[in-house]
Amino acid sequence: MAGELQGRVALVAGGATGTGRAVAEALAARGARVFLGDPDVETALAAALEASATGGQLSALRLDPADPHAWSSAAAVAGEHGPLGLLVYAAGSAPAASLGETDPAQWTQALERGCTGFFLACRALLPVLPPGGHGQLIAIAPPLTSEPSPHHLAAWVARAGLVALVRCLAREPLAGTQVWALLPGPETAPGDV
Repeated sequence: MAGELQGRVALVAGGATGTGRAVAEALAARGARVFLGDPDVETALAAALEASATGGQLSALRLDPADPHAWSSAAAVAGEHGPLGLLVYAAGSAPAASLGETDPAQWTQALERGCTGFFLACRALLPVLPPGGHGQLIAIAPPLTSEPSPHHLAAWVARAGLVALVRCLAREPLAGTQVWALLPGPETAPGDV
């Protein structure tokens, strides 16, 4: 298994903590050059340094998933180390809150990070991904209970939007780029919803 991704460059959005960090470490253990993109660049840098101590090639960069320009910048930085071939989007999160408890700013942030960010990533990264089935865009939805819950309103709506977006993109001809969604169950990693 080690080395099977040698020479591949990956960007993991939300890679500083939780599921994103676990995915980033697994990719690095298999030989990929991994960039941990996160709005909290200090946490991403600490995670990259800690994981790199075990031999992986990880770097941190500031990435606000709701900022369209951040995606172009992240692609350029990662592209300096080889062609970017893989995006893992694990940036969605939202506080546990019902309708009456959800502040409009929290709602907007949940949708921006949970769904709009993946849309922006796809638009920015598709032109730089290798054609012919060698580029991959993978969205990891926030892990939630098996049924929608009124106590996780914004997270469920963002998750539904993300899944719908992936389903639409999977049917669109994207120069052979593969688009996937992973839908973890209710078990969570530290730092996840």
